[in-house]
Amino acid sequence: MILFLGSGVSLASGLPGVRDIRNELHKISDHTRARQLIQVLEELDTDYLKNSAPFKSSSGRIGFTGQLFRTETTYEDLFYLVYQIEINGEGRKADVTIEAFADLLRRKAQGFLRGRSKQEQAIDLHRV
Repeated sequence: MILFLGSGVSLASGLPGVRDIRNELHKISDHTRARQLIQVLEELDTDYLKNSAPFKSSSGRIGFTGQLFRTETTYEDLFYLVYQIEINGEGRKADVTIEAFADLLRRKAQGFLRGRSKQEQAIDLHRV
């Protein structure tokens, strides 16, 4: 039911909500590197949400509203980010913004990615 109607319908039916599902991702006990990747993705997304929607005030200073259309990272956001990186890494979609994001993610995740070169780490990122 969640698959077709979205996670919001789950609240009334007693099924897990968005936060519950996202929190379950943190309990992936057999996949430490996947859990670490989720953590880095959430940190990057939280930073994006906080610093999103730049505006220029009347005094000429740049500020940020801190909101687009959401206030926190959901499991759907995580799935979307991972999927974009996956299809880009497989060559099914060439997108310079995804490539830049994947490179930023690779740099932030160097502590648990395998390989010495950028290429080896990028390949490992796609495996994780």
